[in-house]
Amino acid sequence: MERNLYHGWETMSEGTVISFGCSHTAGSEIDSLGDSDYNRQHSYGAHLAKKFGYDHMNFALCGGSNQRIFVLTTQVLKEIIVGTCNLVPHLRKNHKYFFLIGWTSLNRFDLRYSNDGSMLSKAEIRSQVYEQCGDAGDKLDNKIIPACLGMNPNIINDKDLRRTIKYIPYIADNVVMADQLASYIFTLQTMLETNNIDYYMFNAIENHFQTDYFSRDRLDHNAEPTWRPGNTILYDNIDETKYYHPKSYTENYYRWCLSKGHTNQSNKYWHLGEPAHIDWADHIYPEILNAYPNLG
Repeated sequence: MERNLYHGWETMSEGTVISFGCSHTAGSEIDSLGDSDYNRQHSYGAHLAKKFGYDHMNFALCGGSNQRIFVLTTQVLKEIIVGTCNLVPHLRKNHKYFFLIGWTSLNRFDLRYSNDGSMLSKAEIRSQVYEQCGDAGDKLDNKIIPACLGMNPNIINDKDLRRTIKYIPYIADNVVMADQLASYIFTLQTMLETNNIDYYMFNAIENHFQTDYFSRDRLDHNAEPTWRPGNTILYDNIDETKYYHPKSYTENYYRWCLSKGHTNQSNKYWHLGEPAHIDWADHIYPEILNAYPNLG
């Protein structure tokens, strides 16, 4: 289902918060549905935009990988720089854009497969792999399949692709994927800084130094992992003043909200309700002001 990505709290504000991330950033299940315009309008990105007096655009993709977050963010950045309107509606000159980026789980990545007739539809794959309702819509490439560890290969009709998926546990090394994420973070920070775009990053689900994540039960959120840095050169050069506690096990959106007692009785797939989104926006707001005092 096509989503309305543009949600203005004010019609003629001086700036826009643009959110990128996974289903948590999309506000999934706030209204008990996986993805909806209502959820996006009441996500933490929208509440932050309200604090700034800004409009809000939400490019989060349910089930999306860090690779997809990086690609979407760079594409939107390019449109703002060049001034073209493909992904970004309502581009305005002399307008402030603030990028809010919630990095997702390491165990997700993209597969691109061109033989559409030999497999289930993308929407069906999203529903069966991630067991989430709805589809945020991938605006860049409609042949992208969101893949993850634990993906059931039997939902894919094509035997070659099914065979590939069976080997995901052997090729999706978490240290390699953490190194890839470090390159995304470092590159994106450099691009945003170079083009004078304000931004703030955080981990939506987990810290990305985990080394036993793939061997432990994904649903056991109390199982504390061991830690080991991936590419230390890249990680050591990440600007942590604009990234909320990137190396903390507990200081990510999901775990922090759980520690504050947030639940969602109507949810089906771990997503939290609007009170959690409001609290998270309140929590990181002063951190953002520390990095950008002029936003207050």
